[in-house]
Amino acid sequence: MSTASFDPASATIVVVTYNRTPLLTRLLESIERMSPAPGHLVIVDNASTDDTTEVVESFRDRLP
Repeated sequence: MSTASFDPASATIVVVTYNRTPLLTRLLESIERMSPAPGHLVIVDNASTDDTTEVVESFRDRLP
């Protein structure tokens, strides 16, 4: 029996969002606090009309 270990640095988190900046902000803050951090973060925005782009940009340098 083999035991596989999980390496968070190889993990990818995918977030799909549409006009949910308050929840998106909370989620990104939570990801920012993760230790160790995931290797990649992909955010898919379905043409939001709120300030989703600005929220994502504010986290750009702080997240993977």
